[in-house]
Amino acid sequence: MPPTSPLRDWDRILHVGVPATTSVICLAVSASVVIVPQWHGRPFSGADVTLAVGFLFAALVAPIMGNVTQIHMLKDWFSLTAEQRQDLKAVRSDLSGMNQEKRDGERLGEEPLSTSQQELITQVEARVLKLQGAGVTLDAENYLRLARQRKRLGNYAAAEEAYLKAWTLKSNDPWPLTQAGVIRSKYFGDHAAADALYRQALALDPDFLPAIYNTACNAARRGDAATALDMLERAIRGDGEKYRALAARDAEVVFLSLRDDPRFRAALQRS
Repeated sequence: MPPTSPLRDWDRILHVGVPATTSVICLAVSASVVIVPQWHGRPFSGADVTLAVGFLFAALVAPIMGNVTQIHMLKDWFSLTAEQRQDLKAVRSDLSGMNQEKRDGERLGEEPLSTSQQELITQVEARVLKLQGAGVTLDAENYLRLARQRKRLGNYAAAEEAYLKAWTLKSNDPWPLTQAGVIRSKYFGDHAAADALYRQALALDPDFLPAIYNTACNAARRGDAATALDMLERAIRGDGEKYRALAARDAEVVFLSLRDDPRFRAALQRS
């Protein structure tokens, strides 16, 4: 397994460690406000009650404050009309049954849609556009689900938009940037824009293997064999079993020009 990047460790501290620690401290202070007066034989006053309740409330709120997306969702929810709340609830319910991609290669999750699936996604899309027209946004996870469904429908520009919306709500996650890069490279042939998105993803996590592998794919498409082989070897060093299999799968299309290269052949062989 690749080492965890310091940036992701710091993010974990900010979004998990700090709220959890704050919550524990507030609970301890709340308990001490109740216990300490009794130790000193002092009656429990109204000010003590207010202080104890205040710190107890802070202990409960701290974990929520650690998640900006949850705050965003709560703010949105209380500002909606009844009809908008119903639409948003329906969208979240429908999208919750639609999986995101596995975080592997660029073609996973693109199996054909049945007629009923197409109809459901079309209904979801209509509600999403209606909500967005009123200034209502989804959370990051549902934008990722929506992006996948848009991609499966062949609506690649809208899929890219949804990936980038997910990233704006969860800007420490390199996955949405990587998937937006795949769309730019594979479907639009915009290799420079794809490289820029992959660089952004790798700035967040230099060891993020999907971005490394897809940088190799993008380099192969634009004829940069040296970069393609360097990045492919780097992905395989991170997870040999997964990325050898993906490269072998893509050898007839993405890596066709490299198929007979000795370095490519060596990369696909198990050591």
